[in-house]
Formats: sequence, C-alpha cells, structure tokens
Amino acid sequence: MNVDDRFHAEEHRLSRRSVLGALMGGAAGLLAPRSSLLRAEEDVPGRKVGKRLLIVFQTGGLSQLESWDLKPNTNTGGPCLPIQTSVPGLTISEWLPHSAKIMHHLTLLRGMSTGNNDHGPAAYMMISGRREGEALVYPHMGCVTTRYLTPADHPVPGFVSIEGYDGSESAFLGTKYSPIKVKIDTPPSHLDLPPQVTPLAEQRRQDFRRKLDRRFGEKRSEAKTTAYMQTFEQAQQLMRNKSMFDRSGEDPKQLDRYGRNAMGEKCLMALRLLEQGVTCVQVGHPGYDTHAENFNVHWDLLEQFDRAFACLIDDLVMRGLLDDTVVVCTGEFGRTPTINHRMGRDHWSHSWSNIVAGAGFARGGVYGKTSDDGNEVIDGKINAAQFFHTLLTSLGIDSEQSYIVDGQQIPIADPAVEPVKELLS
Repeated sequence: MNVDDRFHAEEHRLSRRSVLGALMGGAAGLLAPRSSLLRAEEDVPGRKVGKRLLIVFQTGGLSQLESWDLKPNTNTGGPCLPIQTSVPGLTISEWLPHSAKIMHHLTLLRGMSTGNNDHGPAAYMMISGRREGEALVYPHMGCVTTRYLTPADHPVPGFVSIEGYDGSESAFLGTKYSPIKVKIDTPPSHLDLPPQVTPLAEQRRQDFRRKLDRRFGEKRSEAKTTAYMQTFEQAQQLMRNKSMFDRSGEDPKQLDRYGRNAMGEKCLMALRLLEQGVTCVQVGHPGYDTHAENFNVHWDLLEQFDRAFACLIDDLVMRGLLDDTVVVCTGEFGRTPTINHRMGRDHWSHSWSNIVAGAGFARGGVYGKTSDDGNEVIDGKINAAQFFHTLLTSLGIDSEQSYIVDGQQIPIADPAVEPVKELLS
C-alpha cells in the first residue's frame, strides 16, 4: 500500500513509517550588457575571515506540511504524524527522524511569507533578497558571502555549487565571485596538464599570459576584459587544488552513513569542501514540485535528505565547524495546504518553513507560527528581504552597507527592512 492509499484509507490518522566548462559558462554572464562591474582590484571594506556559508536548496518547493510544520488530524494535514525532537515540546514530521535528533542545533522558521508563487522569481528572491524586475540584477548570497569573507589570496575557490540553484550568480560583482559548478556524478575534467606540457613550461605560459593581460589592461581596461582575466586565474587556482574534488578515497562507512544516493554524496562532498576552506558551498536537492503524488514523492525525497542533512550537521559539530558556519536549508516556497485532485500540493509562498543554523544564530528554537490550517502566518512573519539581511548579519557582514558601482551606492540588501534580531545570538 503506498502513501496515498494510506491517506485515503485512514483519513490522516495513520501509523508511523566539467569544471572548466562550468567556469566559462559562469563567465558567459560577462558577455551580457553589464558594464557596471565592480573593479576586480577593489579592496573590500570590512572583509572578515573565518566564517563560511552552507546552502541546501530544495528546488521545487518542499512541503512544510510534510516536514517542519505539520497539521495532523486536519483537512490540510496529510498522512504523516509528528514526532518529538531533541528540543522538548518541538515536533516535526515522522519522515525526518534523523533531523529530529539534531534539532537542538537548528532554528526552525515557520513564518516564511514571501509572496511569489513562480519558481524562477521566487528562487531569485530567496537567494538574492530582492524582487525580480528591479533596475539591477542582484547577486546570489553565495557570491556576496564570497566577496566579503574570502581573502584575495585565499588558496582554494571561494564558492562551489554542487548542482545548486544558479540564479543571478555574481551579477555586478563580476565573475571573480561566481560559483564553480560541479556535478556529483561527473568528475571535474580538464584539471590536468597535457603530458607534453611540463610544469616549468606551464609556469612560463601563464607568466607570459599575465604580462600580456597587464599590458592590455593598461591601455583598455573594462569589465569584460577584467572578467576574462579573472576566469583564467580561477581556472589556475582550481588546477592547483584539484585534489579537493577527488572522492576516490572516501571511507565506505561514511558513504553508507550519509546514504549511497546523490544527496548523500553531495552532502559528504560539501563537508570536505568546507573542511578545506571553501567559503561558500551550495548543495541542490531537486524534485519537490509535487503537483501530483505529493506524499509518495516527499516520502522518497525526505528519506534521502533527512539522513544526509543530519549527518552533515553532526559532522560540522564534531569537527568544531558549525560555530563558524551559517547553514541555510530553504527552497523557493512551500506547498499549498489544500490537497488537489491529483493528491498533490501546489505552489504556496504565503506561509511556509525553512531552517537556519550555526554561526550567529540562536539554536534549538522555533520562530513564527501558522494558523491551525496552515493558510497564514499569525506570528513571526519573515519575508525574503528580511531573511537576506539576517543571513548576512549572522555571517558578520554589515547588511546596511552599500556596494560602490560606477561611483554610485547600491545597498547590499533591501534598505526598507532590517535583520530579524530575535533570531541572532
């Protein structure tokens, strides 16, 4: 009997149960009409070192009613029951038993209300803190974090995206802060020199290229050429650090622990990258757009997510990394409280949930509350702009400062709102 059959039968009262190519792809944005890129050599005021950002993006829209904000024994509740967590009095879905055990490390936001039910614009809003259609395209939070927290001489890449949400990426910040994109089932390619090229010959080639770049830049410096040069330097950095993507020596016990599936492998890779000093790592977990078969699909997806996410948090704690790492687990929106005729839930941005943890955040609590049927936020409402402010603040980045682009000040976050101070430790 599948989950939908159980739902019908018992009416909600149920028992329990290529990297270089990616670099050039990221650099393609430099061909867009964005002449107002920040100068590559610009010193970043207030740059801090030591904190990291981990983004787990559940693409498609995780159902809050099957995960973080259950409504059992109601018309909107669905088939799964609540279970107790490591935080006394706090319950979450029975489909998240591993996350329940680490809830004291997390903060649950049940009052997300972002007001956009279209995948692309909603994801952009959650990842940039701005609404699509404004005069500028704003950068991905990973790019912002990389700019402010990664030293200029950092020996490893600043931002690695493991099949995560692309969004606006670096926008006017420039390709220097774009993510390096990797796929878990495709080893990074083109990171080795051809056998006929010796290290000395390669060093001479790169020195000559840099000399020509400097000469050209002295006569004609513009955003496109600067970004082109930065892309070459990123590629060189990646080749020097190719071992960080080598998963051949991974402990089989760790693979079993995280789960031998794509999500488990992504989260284990994220841990390794954070350990090696990458400032921002993004992990994508797609498939949550459940207009049909919502319960069966979530049952499968949450089984993969739950084990891997809980192991990742546990390992960050054991290695002493969580105190310096901000963790964000979100998607573009949630799912409708109403269950449609295909046993699915549709897009819903008015009252949904996500998770934060780590550096700068109070832990083991809940912020926000929805109505008994889940249709509205009745306390602790948070919009995307407030969320963005709060994340930057938790990382130690002044969210009220501005970028300087062509002599103009552009607020780093929406100046109409502020961080949610109650969430910060």
